[in-house]
Amino acid sequence: MEKQFNKLEHRIVELENQVHNLSMDKHKAATDYAELDSKFRIENNKFEIAKTRMDQKMEDINHINDDLKVKLNTKCSEMMKISEENKLLKEKTDSQFNEILSLKSQLSSMYLPTQQQNEQHFANGSFNNEGKSNKPTALFIGTSNTDRINENKLSTAVDITKTTAYTLDEAYEVISTAQCSPDVVIIHSLTNDVKNNNPNECMDKLQMGSRINF
Repeated sequence: MEKQFNKLEHRIVELENQVHNLSMDKHKAATDYAELDSKFRIENNKFEIAKTRMDQKMEDINHINDDLKVKLNTKCSEMMKISEENKLLKEKTDSQFNEILSLKSQLSSMYLPTQQQNEQHFANGSFNNEGKSNKPTALFIGTSNTDRINENKLSTAVDITKTTAYTLDEAYEVISTAQCSPDVVIIHSLTNDVKNNNPNECMDKLQMGSRINF
């Protein structure tokens, strides 16, 4: 009986030791879990902070990208506008250059017979020696389109007087009141009068009562 009692007592001690060990293991496991949980929370917090910063940076980058797109589109529009303006300016410059060449050609062709006539007068002894220029004269009538044309650079062989007339009546008045009768009259543009009237009628009206023969 005593032997059995000792066995039971020994068994109880063993079980108590096991329970104690299990309790120690449980406490250690709880401590380890708490440490791991704390580390996890710290790392997770770092991750959330990093993610928030990254999201903010991405948002900033997207915002900058949108601004750059707007600026790029604006610059492209400005460049297209400048390109169109340059194209129009080139066309206008080419047109004015062609007009100048045309005027020079007209003056040259008109000057030739006058030059021959002056040479004939000189040969016949009718040359004026009073210091007066024997150059042929030209009256250049235009509108605002001819403002930038320097008449002195059109030809050195002709004395050119440039004046402005926007209508047929104004051109007639300029021709009729000219102090000296020019050898040549160049009518560059008379705006709507030439557009709305027959060119021959316009020329007849300018000749009517005028001292100039066209």
